Amino acid sequence: GVCIDIDGVLCNLERTWIDFLCSKNIDFRPISSLDFSGHLYDHERKRYDALKSEFRESGIKKDAYLFEGAKEFLHCLKEKYKIVLVSARPVTKHHRIYADTIEWLKKNELFYDVLVFEDNKRSWALKNIEKIAFFVEDNFEQAVKLCGVGLKVYLMLHEYNLCFRHKDIKRVANFKEILKNENIFNISHPTAA
Repeated sequence: GVCIDIDGVLCNLERTWIDFLCSKNIDFRPISSLDFSGHLYDHERKRYDALKSEFRESGIKKDAYLFEGAKEFLHCLKEKYKIVLVSARPVTKHHRIYADTIEWLKKNELFYDVLVFEDNKRSWALKNIEKIAFFVEDNFEQAVKLCGVGLKVYLMLHEYNLCFRHKDIKRVANFKEILKNENIFNISHPTAA
């Protein structure tokens, strides 16, 4: 099967987070890091942690933005692979995230076979390595750990990971690049490049 991260790959969590901050009238800096505390002018960690908790408990994730082409990407993949969504969303700390995630997946009609919540993606991948064709990530550190165990990894390019490079990680700007690289073409357009 294929393993696909949710946030930063299917879900535009950065845009959703920025909308949340704007609704609270909080100034932020442009996206340049996965650690959103760097976006706040007020670097007080407790304030950031409280905001992040409020964000996770607010229910906003069920209405989070979807990246363009995500639904079609999964549709194309399902013809050839079992789809496993692997997310590090903190469902044990913020229990509503599980239900919000399921609702978001249904609302956006996103196809998947299995949903896994796992902080340690590397460890999980090692237990399932024979079954994984490739992984799609947006977090460079996670991507390095995954390719370090021998997995093929695609890194979805975002402003916060542009400066990172690794010889074994394939950087892609969109879903079409992955499909093309894997020789998967839309069924309704079999000759599409």
